[in-house]
Amino acid sequence: MVRSPTRTLLGLGNLEGMPETSKMEEEVRMAEMESKLREMVMDMVRPSVHKIANCKSDMEELFAMLKLQGNQLQEIAAEIQLTSERSNLILDFKHRLDDSADRLSRLDSRLSLHERDVWDRVESLEHKNDMQSGFNSTTDRTLERVM
Repeated sequence: MVRSPTRTLLGLGNLEGMPETSKMEEEVRMAEMESKLREMVMDMVRPSVHKIANCKSDMEELFAMLKLQGNQLQEIAAEIQLTSERSNLILDFKHRLDDSADRLSRLDSRLSLHERDVWDRVESLEHKNDMQSGFNSTTDRTLERVM
């Protein structure tokens, strides 16, 4: 007969010399005790197993999130690089635009001066024309009288 570890622990390993019915009752009682012990061990171990399973699934979720965030960070870094390159182009364009605006402003100032000079000359010529017209009228009348 093979000794079970539970019987040995309980000190019931030797059933020799007992009547057959007592042996069977003892076997049944031992089997029930062994089942109860197994259930108790399972009851004690089950929460730990559940915790470990939950921890494992949580850890897998965290690893998935970490991987996703790593990918997002790489995309953000690429966007930052692209934005930096574009900002340099924008700054260069701004400098060129400022230079063009300065040149345009200087040209506008010069044109304004020339425009004022032209208007002054036009007014002067109009005044001279009016004076010449008056002189011509006077001369025409004088010539008409003389003739």
